Amino acid sequence: MDTQKLLAKLKKDVEILRDKILKEYTDTDGNFKLVLQRGSYIVVIIYFIPNPYFEITYSFPPNEDSTLKVFDEMVKEPRVIYGLRAALTSPVSAFNLQYEEDTFRGFSVMARVFLTRQKNFSIKELDEAMRAVVSAGSLGYVFIHYIIGDKEGEQKIMRDIFQSTPGDMFM
Repeated sequence: MDTQKLLAKLKKDVEILRDKILKEYTDTDGNFKLVLQRGSYIVVIIYFIPNPYFEITYSFPPNEDSTLKVFDEMVKEPRVIYGLRAALTSPVSAFNLQYEEDTFRGFSVMARVFLTRQKNFSIKELDEAMRAVVSAGSLGYVFIHYIIGDKEGEQKIMRDIFQSTPGDMFM
């Protein structure tokens, strides 16, 4: 599938899934990046030629420097880093912890949707990958806010989870 067709299919599928495209970046080589809003989460889809996949990423922090400063002191304890790793671990996604000069700067959760010559990716694969990164990422988010004792941050994500509606599909 050529890049323009892939991008068009992704945009169509994102619309069907009722996610919102916030930004779109393309370059002359055919690489692209879509920044999406899925509920209250920001998810990024990235495709680089010649990869046989596109990658979906959820990153923390979304502008939470004060949270990072507090958590950086705590993350040096083995029980805290193991707890964060456990929260981010999923059989369908990968994660990395980001450090800058021994200072914790956040994490990213990634999932890949593979493109083959025999079949194109399905909307189901796209949705599952986005769900995987948001699920693992939100657990990491809640864990960090729980560890630093930020009840407001922890409760925010719980409100997002319980106030979300299934949409018109179930009505």
